[in-house]
Amino acid sequence: MTRYKLPELWEDYVDANDPRLFKELNRLVSLNRLTYEDALNYAATEGRLAAAISLMEHGVAATTMSLTLAAYNGQLEMMHLLLAHGANVNEVVPLSWVARTPLMVAVGCANVEAVRILMDAGAQLDAVNEDGHTALAFVYASVHREITSLLIESGMDVKGKQLTELLARPLTEVHPDILEMLRIAGCQ
Repeated sequence: MTRYKLPELWEDYVDANDPRLFKELNRLVSLNRLTYEDALNYAATEGRLAAAISLMEHGVAATTMSLTLAAYNGQLEMMHLLLAHGANVNEVVPLSWVARTPLMVAVGCANVEAVRILMDAGAQLDAVNEDGHTALAFVYASVHREITSLLIESGMDVKGKQLTELLARPLTEVHPDILEMLRIAGCQ
């Protein structure tokens, strides 16, 4: 039996209303022994809007994992689509070595627009993962200055907290500008 890769299919379809798209998705899911949720995750990762729309119109739920994968890969239109279809912006999802919210992933990827999309959708700034870390724990490089400022200005609670606790890494690995921003905001 031939195993097909889903991305090979997506390049042929750009219209979610094309009846052949879901039929082909259905066949490929079966051949590859995937779930429909797996197919949606692939669509989210690759930014294949037509495939995602087709799957959701056929009852596949938008998930936080799909939203997280879209955030990780900078698929901003896909993020809007998944949020409009009910993806949970605050759920913590397991990712390889640590569980994270979509906001934590977007912050870690230094994707300012993804961070804004998630915040506009109601992402909880102070949500914690299983290790007790907030999105701020994933800010450390100079490229994160704008995100750090955005989080603080949007109301992330940093006053009186220890920098080492918030950042979850040695302070020597954190850009000095970010440390200064956090100290000015009230970190100790």
